[in-house]
Amino acid sequence: MSAPDISLYDKYGYDYETYWKNRSYEHAAEVTALTPLLKNEHGKLFADIGGSFGRHMPLYRNNYERCVLLDYSIGALKKAQETIKQQRITNIFPIAANVYHLPFRKGSLDSALMVRVLHHLEHTDDAIAEISRTIKPGGSFVMEFANKMHIKAVLRALVRGRFKFLTSKEPHAVPFENPEGTTAQERGIMLNFHPFHIESLFVSHGMQPHTRRALSFFRIPLLKRIFPRKILVTSEKWAQRFFGWTTLTPSIVIKADKTPHSPGQPMKNNTISAKKSGSAPTNAYSVYDALHDILVCPACNEPLTLNSQEVMCTKCNTLFPVTEGILDLRYPIVGSNGD
Repeated sequence: MSAPDISLYDKYGYDYETYWKNRSYEHAAEVTALTPLLKNEHGKLFADIGGSFGRHMPLYRNNYERCVLLDYSIGALKKAQETIKQQRITNIFPIAANVYHLPFRKGSLDSALMVRVLHHLEHTDDAIAEISRTIKPGGSFVMEFANKMHIKAVLRALVRGRFKFLTSKEPHAVPFENPEGTTAQERGIMLNFHPFHIESLFVSHGMQPHTRRALSFFRIPLLKRIFPRKILVTSEKWAQRFFGWTTLTPSIVIKADKTPHSPGQPMKNNTISAKKSGSAPTNAYSVYDALHDILVCPACNEPLTLNSQEVMCTKCNTLFPVTEGILDLRYPIVGSNGD
């Protein structure tokens, strides 16, 4: 069986941070939706899965003793590392990893976040299962996803008589040729999901969804050209307050809690005691030192050990390098459709 394809920004030297410079409204819409879901969460261990260059670090950095900023892109993580150093952040640790094979002990995370990642994952069931494995009973998971049932898509389906689209809960593959931000003529992975499908995935993997929030009500190019950002952001806050329960928007956030009696999950609290670092993580070895108690081999889930310039699995002897100063626990290293 071949490894799942991965959307890899580094393939074209793509700068995801630049992509967001002209999308301040979209960023503000996400912050508005995520803030109330994250602000009362606290604990020892947190993971921002697919956190890229650390766009949402301010939302969780003060709530947890240790936070892992995880992404498949080395380039994005290097930018996050620069921000961490500049701001002297001592509790956020960048690691390169694959969402299908997370390098965390079972039940080691208090909470996790995943924003703008799911639409690039063909094997969503496998990804959700792996994330659920790492969250402790009673822990929480907040995830954003591209909504298949937004109002424009529903109206288009009605006009065209595509009633199967409206009744099917299967993901919808959005056709596009150019991976965002590049000129490469390759077909990328871009999927929109039915909210009920996502909720059923959570339940099937031992997580109970309880809060849903629609966002990006005004993600319309014409409105963004006509109205100042301040007006759009203020309108977004009111729209989320009164219509956040709907599925009208292109983006939705769902929060779920890991159920205490999930299949295969022990009843006891598995969260490992944290050791707070007194200085910013300056290299891969300081990251390993701060997280070695929760890190496992993504190939076999056994403990890792530092071996000279590499990290090695104590069981299968798989070696994991340091790539451009980042602890590289990506497994397996696979090709990319691009992004």
